[in-house]
Amino acid sequence: MTKTKFKKYHKNRLKPIKKYLIYKAILGGRTIREISKEFKCSVRTIIEIKRKSKQSLIPFLEIDNLGYLIYEIKEQNPFFTFKDIQNYLKEHYKIKVSISTISNKLKNYCLYSEKYMNEDILELFKKLIEDNEIKMACEILKHYKLNLRDYYLLEKLPDDYLPVDIFVKKIIYLIENEKLSEDEILNYQRKLEVILSNYQKVDLNYYYLLLLKVYFLVLFSEFDKAFEIYNQKKDEIEKLPLNLRVDILLLFSNLFLLKYPREALRIISKLKRIKKFDLREDLFRLYLNLGYLNKAKGIFSEPILDFLMGNYRKFIKEVSKFLDKIEDAQTKTYYKSLLMESKILNNIPISIISKEIEKEVEKYPFYQMEFKGCNALKFAILGDYEKVKELLSDELEKSNIIKAILTKNYKILSKYRKQELLVKYLIKGNLKRAIEVARKYGLFHNLHLYS
Repeated sequence: MTKTKFKKYHKNRLKPIKKYLIYKAILGGRTIREISKEFKCSVRTIIEIKRKSKQSLIPFLEIDNLGYLIYEIKEQNPFFTFKDIQNYLKEHYKIKVSISTISNKLKNYCLYSEKYMNEDILELFKKLIEDNEIKMACEILKHYKLNLRDYYLLEKLPDDYLPVDIFVKKIIYLIENEKLSEDEILNYQRKLEVILSNYQKVDLNYYYLLLLKVYFLVLFSEFDKAFEIYNQKKDEIEKLPLNLRVDILLLFSNLFLLKYPREALRIISKLKRIKKFDLREDLFRLYLNLGYLNKAKGIFSEPILDFLMGNYRKFIKEVSKFLDKIEDAQTKTYYKSLLMESKILNNIPISIISKEIEKEVEKYPFYQMEFKGCNALKFAILGDYEKVKELLSDELEKSNIIKAILTKNYKILSKYRKQELLVKYLIKGNLKRAIEVARKYGLFHNLHLYS
C-alpha cells in the first residue's frame, strides 16, 4: 500500500465506537440500506460486522487472532520461552512464525512491555460500560490492557466477569486508593485463599493470584510467610514474563526491607539488571529504606533526601513546592509529618509545631498515626520518655529499631540495613562508629533522631 493510499484508508477507516453503533443498529432490526445511509459506511462493512457477530462477542472490534492464540499458549505454559512457543505452534497448529513476531504479539498483552489500549478503544470501552454491556467490556480486557490512570473504570465492572490479571490489578488499585474498608479487604483475602486452595493447574493466572497473595502479606506485615513463599517460588518467578516478574519482585523486596534486608538487597541487584523498564523511582525508595542514601541520590531525586541527610532548612524550603504536586493523600500527609519533624530538629519552638500537628489531625483524623513520630520526638526533647514508650509501644513488632531501642537489645538489628547498624552502635555506646556510619551512608537524620 502506497503512502497516499494508506492515508486515504486511514482517513476513511471507521472508529470502533461507530462500528459498535452499527452493530447495535443491526440488532435493532434496521435494514442494511438504512444503516449505510445513517452512518455513511459501505454495505460491505455492515455485512462483515453482521457475519462476525455469529462468531465473536465483540464483532465491531478487530482482534488479532494469532496474537491471542500465542497469549493463550503462554498463559497455559508460563515458563515457555519464545522458542518453545514457536515449536508448539508448528507442532500443534502447523503455523510458522518468527521469534520476533511472537515477542511483538505478546507485548500487546503487557507481558514484556507497557502497551495499553489506544484512545479509540478506550472511548469504546467507556461507551460499553455506559450502556451496561458488561460482558462485552470485559471481553475487550482480554485483548487490550488499561493504563493505570483509567483503572477507575474497573470499579463499575463485577469481579467475576474480569480476566484474572485484571481482577488482581483492580483489587490492588482499590486498596491503594483507599476505596475498600478493612472488612472488605479481609473478605477479598479470604476469597483469594479459597480460590488458591482449589487451584489445580499452575498457569499464568496462578502467578497473578500469587502476586495478590503476596500483596496481602505486605499489607499485613506477614514477613515470615512471605519469606517462605519466596524461597519456594523464587526459581519459578525468574522464568515468568518480565512485567509479572518485576511486579512480584518489587513486592517481595519491599516486604523484606525490615526483617530480611539481606534478601531485599539480593532482589534489588536483580531489579537493577532489568533495563526494559524505568525502575529508578522504585530502586530509589528501596535504597532509602535500607539506608543507602548515597546510592539513592545517584538514581533519583526527591526532597526526602535532604530530610534524611539532615539538610532540614533546605527540606523546609523545598517541600512546600513538592507538596503541591502530590496527589496521593497518604504521601502528602507523610511529607507533612516529615516537615513537622524538620521544624522540631531545626529548633522551631515545639509549642508552634504541636498546634500545627493538632490542626492536621483535626482535618485528617485517619492519618493520626503518620504524626506519631513527630509526637514521640517532641516528648523525647521534653524528656518525657514514658510518654515516648507509650506512643511507640505498638510499633515493637513492626520495627526492629524501635524494639531494640526500647528493650536495649541490639542483637536483633541487622548490618545490611544501615539505619539498624547505626542504632546498633548507639545502643552499644560506640558514638564514634555511629557517626562514621552516618557519614558514609548520609544517615544524619537517623543519627539526630535515634541519639
